[in-house]
Amino acid sequence: MLAHISLLKNSGIETYVLQLGADGEPVPDGSDPWCQPVRLLNEGHLYVPVPVPSTGYQRTRFFYGRWLNRYAQRMQDLYDEAVDLWGKPDLLHAHVSLPAGYVAAKIGEAHDLPVIVQEHYSGFESDVRYPWRLGGFIREMATTISGFYAVSPGYAERIRRTGTINKVEVLPNPIDTDLFAPGQVQRNEDVFQIVTTGNMGRLKGTDLLFKALSRLMGKIDWRLTLFCDTSEKAAFRRWLSDGAFARRVTLHGRVDQTELVRAYSGSDLYVVSSRLETANVSMLQAMACGVPVVTTACGAPETLIDGNRSDPLWEKQHIA
Repeated sequence: MLAHISLLKNSGIETYVLQLGADGEPVPDGSDPWCQPVRLLNEGHLYVPVPVPSTGYQRTRFFYGRWLNRYAQRMQDLYDEAVDLWGKPDLLHAHVSLPAGYVAAKIGEAHDLPVIVQEHYSGFESDVRYPWRLGGFIREMATTISGFYAVSPGYAERIRRTGTINKVEVLPNPIDTDLFAPGQVQRNEDVFQIVTTGNMGRLKGTDLLFKALSRLMGKIDWRLTLFCDTSEKAAFRRWLSDGAFARRVTLHGRVDQTELVRAYSGSDLYVVSSRLETANVSMLQAMACGVPVVTTACGAPETLIDGNRSDPLWEKQHIA
């Protein structure tokens, strides 16, 4: 989201952010989670912590609908405060269908504002799969918004196949190329340096990556740097308990972006090993640093690599 804001501001477009969620400070114990004060995190950024559904059964029409109504009321309060501070906007942009896109559509309809929604959530297809899930909210949103965009050609095609939204365009996530740019990091020519990011787990294909690297043992001198949530590390003890393998793997938790730039710039290859993706921002950041990329065919990253012709929309955009 920071890259979106920077891109807009650098283009001379005044932008402010309304955020409801658990990404900032937690809701204090013993207080009403829906009545927290509005906080100005920095210039143009209003934030309120609210409870967020976390379990699977809560993403059903009944349970989620009750929560969504409270969320919509709180976002309207936040919008009203933003208008008092900075004036009425010309456009509302939501970075995901639910809850932000649905609520933005309601506010846009009430205040005669155009709304665009940019979808990056990997659970969109699950949300619309069954009638008792959340497809009804998304279809309702689609009737009033001005545009719906997916973050990759591959993901756009997958959304079209659900039949939920009639017109899906492509609007990739922007990358801060002032930060993510080719660097001057000295590489060790004797060691093949591999880097990747993402939580360790089956969906991210950590097992696929480790299996592939196991086959390279004794053939090339490789090292893997993995920036990830390591809470599921025990599931990969088959590889990490092997001293010869584990010595070649470095696991990092969350780091700031300048550390990622250094890691990318010092690497020979970035790997996407996922079984399913909507895009892959980290892959694009690595490419901006001049690092070659290899990816599984997981429904999106492969359609963002120049020269790929597996997606009809991607081909149409690049033939002209």
